[in-house]
Amino acid sequence: MKKIFTLIAMAMMTMASQAQVVLVDLNGKEYTSGEFTITPEIDEEYGDVIFEAPSVKNNGGSAVDVKLGVNITTLPENTAVQECFAVNCFFFDSVGSHDTNVVNVAAGETKSTATEWQCYDAEADDYAFGTCTIEFTIYENGQKGNVVTVNYVNADPAGIATVDKNATVVKTYDLQGREATNASGIVIEKMSNGKVRKVIK
Repeated sequence: MKKIFTLIAMAMMTMASQAQVVLVDLNGKEYTSGEFTITPEIDEEYGDVIFEAPSVKNNGGSAVDVKLGVNITTLPENTAVQECFAVNCFFFDSVGSHDTNVVNVAAGETKSTATEWQCYDAEADDYAFGTCTIEFTIYENGQKGNVVTVNYVNADPAGIATVDKNATVVKTYDLQGREATNASGIVIEKMSNGKVRKVIK
C-alpha cells in the first residue's frame, strides 16, 4: 500500500512540474527553455522597425495566474525596452530586471508580452544596430517555469554588430574632411576602436 501512495505522489509531482504556460512566436511555435532570435521588419507606412513580441500561451485546461521576470542583459547605447504585459507599462533605458504584475490567462488563451526593443537612437537620428537580449522567466501560479532568452537582433548591413561603449572620440572632422575640434552641425568622429561615425552636434 505504501508503494502505491509513493507512486501516486511521484506521478502528481511529475504532472505539476510540466508547465502548461509557455512562450510562443507569432505562428504559435513554442519556445521551451533556451534561446531564440527575433529579427525586425520595417513598417512601410511609418518607417518603424517592428519586432515581433513573444507571447504567453496557456496550454492547460484551466486558467492560471502568470507573472514574468524580465531581465534585460544587453541593451545597445541610446535605445530602450518597453514592456506592457500586465496593466502597467515599464520603460527601461539601461540593463536591469523587474517582475511584471500578475495576469490571469484563461485556458487556451495567448497573450502578447507586449515587449519591444525600441531601437531608434535619437542621438544618432537613426536606428541602432546590434542585439538587445532579454531573459524571460515564467511564473505560473507562483511557481517558476521556463526561462527563455530572446535576442532582438538588428544587424548592420555594413557588418557592425554592436556598439562599443568604451570607445572614445579620437578626432573630429567636418564634412570636407578637415579636422575640426569645435565644429557644430554634422561631423565625422573617428573612434578609439577604429570605427567612424556621423553625428550631429
